[in-house]
Amino acid sequence: VMAKASTLFEVLAQDKVDLDEMAFYMNNDLFNTKTSGMFVTGIVGKYDIISEEVSWVNAGHQPALIRDSKGFFKDFESKSPPLGVIKQKNKSTYYLNKEKLNGRRFYAFTDGLSESLNLKLEELGIEGTKEIINKNYNSSLDVELNGISEEVINNSKKDVLSDDLTVLVIGK
Repeated sequence: VMAKASTLFEVLAQDKVDLDEMAFYMNNDLFNTKTSGMFVTGIVGKYDIISEEVSWVNAGHQPALIRDSKGFFKDFESKSPPLGVIKQKNKSTYYLNKEKLNGRRFYAFTDGLSESLNLKLEELGIEGTKEIINKNYNSSLDVELNGISEEVINNSKKDVLSDDLTVLVIGK
């Protein structure tokens, strides 16, 4: 199902389809072809490097976060269902978010981050995720992302992740 979702995303992105329309088409295609109740959560979006506007649709995924320079976060919970669960009649099911970053940073991540463990072997959750982001915040996005990854791996006690870990950061 994930491979099909990736392919649909690539095709629709090349056609420059609006994000809510993209999620709508992906949903209905996945619904029509899925097997054994499978579905996909995800965030599809775009970023305008000149205006610093990020636009996205969150389809049943972890919340997107926007962090300001002081370390405060704004959470953007999903207002839309995962892709492939039920056939949708129109694209309005997929809520389109838009924010100008103005120096802030946008974060999207898999549950491999929020469900990873801290040193007390407790699941991080969204609040723990924010703590790891703040602890590793750096003017260099490479350094920041490497720090987040290393901390999650080191906390696992096995130096092996129990789930996939994907973290996307957009901004300056």
